[in-house]
Amino acid sequence: MDREELGAWLRLLLTPGLGPVAAHRLLTAFGLPTTIWQQPVAAHAAVVGPALAHAMREAPSGWSIQCEQTLAWLQSSPAHQLLSLADPRYPQELLQVSDPPLLLYVDGDVGALHHPQKLAIVGSRNPTPAGLAHARQFAHAMGEAGSCVVSGLALGVDGAAHQGALEAGAPTLALVGTGLDQTYPARHRDLARDRLAALHVPEAGRREGRRDAEGHEARRVRLDDDLVCARLQSQIDRLRPRQRVSLLLRPDLRAIEKYTRRIRR
Repeated sequence: MDREELGAWLRLLLTPGLGPVAAHRLLTAFGLPTTIWQQPVAAHAAVVGPALAHAMREAPSGWSIQCEQTLAWLQSSPAHQLLSLADPRYPQELLQVSDPPLLLYVDGDVGALHHPQKLAIVGSRNPTPAGLAHARQFAHAMGEAGSCVVSGLALGVDGAAHQGALEAGAPTLALVGTGLDQTYPARHRDLARDRLAALHVPEAGRREGRRDAEGHEARRVRLDDDLVCARLQSQIDRLRPRQRVSLLLRPDLRAIEKYTRRIRR
């Protein structure tokens, strides 16, 4: 992605008031962002209304700086990659939802995004020692059975799940709520460097910074639901619409053994 293309995507993301729904309307109407920004105000107004069309006339605050920072990040490591909606590597699962993220920042193996059997393992940040052990065992068993474990790199169950998958030699994907310039919590820095692919979905083009807003955290969790085919979660109340399988963390491993047999068939 060259600077012109990157700048066009980031401008679409950063323009105040231009949320995912309006951005997708523009993409549907005009094609790629570079074409969107070549259109007259009247054309924009016909798609998103006069107020947003007027807002689109001015480059958003911080846009140029964001472009330079993102280019520097991309050039700093071959593992740093930026996937737009137009990129053939963009996950097909996310293209099926009504408002897929315009951009995905990836640090690590993009192949983890396309794994056919992605399983989310999430839970408490303050589990019991037994809970930590179970999460690690489950992730290890799922990794050996051929799954890609998806979690959030947080303390507790998330970290144990990533560790268990890595110990099994399996791919694991972290959907993080921080910019990829930082690892949170800091104690997971070594874990994040150990063959783990990290995915960040920017809010208003945000890549840097330690924590995202609460609303963006909810969107990240929903993205997790859209991306995976199943979820293994402690204290599950009911199945969610996009989940085909849901398991409860238990002191024994009978449930996980039953599920791994199902995967292997």
